[in-house]
Amino acid sequence: MKDTAYTLIVVPDHGSAVQRVRVEGRRLVHAAVGVGVVLVLGLGASIHYGLVVTDAWENGTLRDENLALRGQLAALSERVEQLQGTVDRVERFDQKLRALTQLSGPQRAQPRRGAHLAGAAGGLGHPLRPAPAGGGHP
Repeated sequence: MKDTAYTLIVVPDHGSAVQRVRVEGRRLVHAAVGVGVVLVLGLGASIHYGLVVTDAWENGTLRDENLALRGQLAALSERVEQLQGTVDRVERFDQKLRALTQLSGPQRAQPRRGAHLAGAAGGLGHPLRPAPAGGGHP
């Protein structure tokens, strides 16, 4: 750019002298660049502020949801503890029952299917009802 200069003439009120201000072209370019930088920074700050406000609103929503989920988790934990207590009682009852009957799962002798019908009409009949005296089906 050429070394150009601009002259501003300032005319105050009627009784004052006219003032002249000479401004070089480079200074005007620097001032325009400065104003542009300030506008870009202001725009960036405005966009960032919008994002921060959105995040702050979302954080509030997430806090509420987190509080509700913690309440549900506490209720589920309490229910699991109750169920664990029930399972423990059933296991103790099972142990007592096995001790009373002196039976245990794998050591218990499994009766053959139909063994209770031995001698009853050739093994025919209902497993829960005895075979009829006549030897036929019920």
